[in-house]
Amino acid sequence: MFNSGFDLFCALMFVVLGIILVQQKFATIGEVAAIYTLYTSLSFRFLQLGKNFPELVNCIAYAERIFEFLELPEENKEIISKSILVKPVTQKEDAVVFSNISFGYKDKEKLFNRATYEFPANKLIAAVGPSGCGKSTLAKLLLGFYTIDRGDILIFGKSISELGISKVREQIAYVPQEPYLYNVSILDNIRYARKTASKQEVMEAAKLANAHEFISKMENGYDTVIINRGNNLSGGERQRIAIARAILKDSPVILMDEATSALDNESEQMIADSIASLKKRKTVIMIAHRKKTIQMADSIVEV
Repeated sequence: MFNSGFDLFCALMFVVLGIILVQQKFATIGEVAAIYTLYTSLSFRFLQLGKNFPELVNCIAYAERIFEFLELPEENKEIISKSILVKPVTQKEDAVVFSNISFGYKDKEKLFNRATYEFPANKLIAAVGPSGCGKSTLAKLLLGFYTIDRGDILIFGKSISELGISKVREQIAYVPQEPYLYNVSILDNIRYARKTASKQEVMEAAKLANAHEFISKMENGYDTVIINRGNNLSGGERQRIAIARAILKDSPVILMDEATSALDNESEQMIADSIASLKKRKTVIMIAHRKKTIQMADSIVEV
């Protein structure tokens, strides 16, 4: 309404100015009409530009992020190309070992200096320690996001440098504290871990993650589309979908970085019961602060 009133005011002012210019013989009626036509055309263009300006700013921001991504260094292709099958493990073997590792971020004090951590197979292990001690960094080192300065990381007795990054990541289902959800259906978000999985397999994974009930109550169920990375879901619902995705991946190791932090006690206990059944054939490493999470662990690794 403001724009319409302003346009009317400008048009009236232009008519008044045009009459004055014609009376004073500074311009002809034809020239005034031509100028008015040009004015209306330009004002429309500027009005459209103003309406689309926020979208233009967003596009620039998105482009900057894309260029930042394209400028990231490539992972070592020689390491990625290797693919050594991981042998089945027994109860007595360690699933993951950080052996005498040293690591620190650039220009900062070392987080780890010749440290060793052992995570036994087929158990639920809680990695604990004060905030900032490097628990989440351990997870990123295991996944190959960062490279250790010295020492070795073993998964099922094989060095990750032998296995290669791609093979290591096949062996690990990672659930971060802030999971990434895509703007597709819940079904496809969970199935992203194993794209050949049937809907029934997806639903079974969701049941184990205590996600099936709230998904089923939605109007479109598993076909509900995630909006803006999950803004139409609560934090706990997002985490349960991410946990279902990790279960569906069916990797021998599940790595959870504070993945139950947004869950209430009842939901956390339900997932704990599910994990208790999974650990018979999987190793579950949980980076944790919550006392309840720590209490349900078979063993504790202090970082």
